[in-house]
Amino acid sequence: MKTGSNVALAPRLAAIAVVGILLVGVGAYEYLQTTTLHPQAALSSATSSSATGMSSRASLSMNPSSSTGTNESSSTVSPAPCALSYRVPVNNQTTFSNGTQVTKSAEPALVMGAGSTMELCMEYTNYDANQSLSGPAPIYAFQWPACYDSCAGPPANNVSTSASPQNITLSGGQSDVVEYTIAAGKNSTGFVGLSLGLFTAFECRSIPLAVGYSPSQVNDSDFPLYYAGLPNCPQPAARAQIVGYTGASIAYLRSESRFDPTESTTNLTVSSFQTSNGGENITFQMRVQSFSEPLTLGNSVGGYVRTFNGDPELTLTPGAPDNYCGWYVNNDTAFSGMTYTSFSDTPSGYLQVDEPVLQLGTYSSANYTFSILIRGPIAPYTAIDVGSDVAVTDFFPVSVAGQLQTNSGPCPSILQ
Repeated sequence: MKTGSNVALAPRLAAIAVVGILLVGVGAYEYLQTTTLHPQAALSSATSSSATGMSSRASLSMNPSSSTGTNESSSTVSPAPCALSYRVPVNNQTTFSNGTQVTKSAEPALVMGAGSTMELCMEYTNYDANQSLSGPAPIYAFQWPACYDSCAGPPANNVSTSASPQNITLSGGQSDVVEYTIAAGKNSTGFVGLSLGLFTAFECRSIPLAVGYSPSQVNDSDFPLYYAGLPNCPQPAARAQIVGYTGASIAYLRSESRFDPTESTTNLTVSSFQTSNGGENITFQMRVQSFSEPLTLGNSVGGYVRTFNGDPELTLTPGAPDNYCGWYVNNDTAFSGMTYTSFSDTPSGYLQVDEPVLQLGTYSSANYTFSILIRGPIAPYTAIDVGSDVAVTDFFPVSVAGQLQTNSGPCPSILQ
């Protein structure tokens, strides 16, 4: 009897084993299906931790990304600070056969929501190789005024700003990035200007910011006189440019300007050399074009002879290495002790201007040359300013430590 019961039990155990195997197989199949259909579920946490560990400086070119898992759980990765590129479109300029130029511009304006926060990264560059710059790097938010060049706008409504780092030091030729944070309160809707206080940077212009609007609602009429800029803007000690942002959108302020020239100057160059009798010759060469009116050149050259009491340490104007007509004084002591004399007040025979008369009919062009000869005596540290219809120089070096100079290079073309 005992043996018989064991025999009868065997088929039942075998059936239970088969059912167990089937259940395990179904479970394994479901698991494989889940991991195959939703591979991002295992990647969300890893992606988030790696993005968080990146520094803001290293991530300036990083694109924003997000990672979403299964329906049961999702994780979104916020872009690293200043990850979005700040692009300024190139002006579209058309020149017609009559000389008229039509320029179409599109300048970026930042757009952020009320009750939100954005980051803005600004790169500062010290172009003065001989001088270090150090100071605070604040940013100010003000309500955009309707009298941009003659009054200061009140502080922006419930918009706060901060900088990291708060102070920077730049040695000659060095660049550094400051990350600004702009936070807008829930009731801060309006049009704002962001003004940089560091070394009068960004060419004295403010950065337009619209709060509480969509990009499609923002246009140039919301920022009156934006293209006018500020008169008599001082030469900035450091140049600034936006290299990235996060937490905002971009709208474009569009403008169209028209210019009807009476003449144009192209291929302008300046050269200086010592003459055989110990004088200094400065020669200007260019191509001149007339348009709808006849043109006469000649008898317009004027300027100043500048004499310094020490080495002015003249260099090409910072940020304009291809402008041999524009020079920059780096020694403030020599500049403060400078004397200058107009060409008309120099002693008889000291200076000679050779400026031939050129007459052009309408829509004509010709090569043109004029020169200035300084016969001396020339002080150890001497520079000249030249002004004419077709060429302008600032602090052009003539003598350095008693040595006459040799310089040659291009100058910006003048369009009048």
